[in-house]
Amino acid sequence: ADWVVEGNVRSGCLNDHVSLDDWWRTRLVKIDVEGFEVRVVRALSPVVECLGNLTEFVVEVTPEWVESDGSSGEEILDFFRFHGYHAYALVNDYDVESYLQYSGYAPPTRIRGSLTTKQDVVFSRTDADFLT
Repeated sequence: ADWVVEGNVRSGCLNDHVSLDDWWRTRLVKIDVEGFEVRVVRALSPVVECLGNLTEFVVEVTPEWVESDGSSGEEILDFFRFHGYHAYALVNDYDVESYLQYSGYAPPTRIRGSLTTKQDVVFSRTDADFLT
């Protein structure tokens, strides 16, 4: 499908525009689509197994927004865990001031339970249990 304009945002199916070779070289994918993250994650199914072990995903998950699309944060966790990824929470208070006044960042912590609050989640095939 070609890119389409929805409001002021161009959208389209990323898999139609990114080759498998490009996916293989990808190091980081950021997914922040205001509650439609499960749709994007589902669309990754054809390529996720082709990704190198260093490819990581940062996904902003707001459980109530995801639920309003008929899905759940658990579906995101389950998808990545099924494909060999571990989930880590990034500290983010979503305050503009925190971006402007850098004071250092806490290391990511392993997510072992459910996603219950808005948070940024890093999915990595690296098992960094030593961080938590």
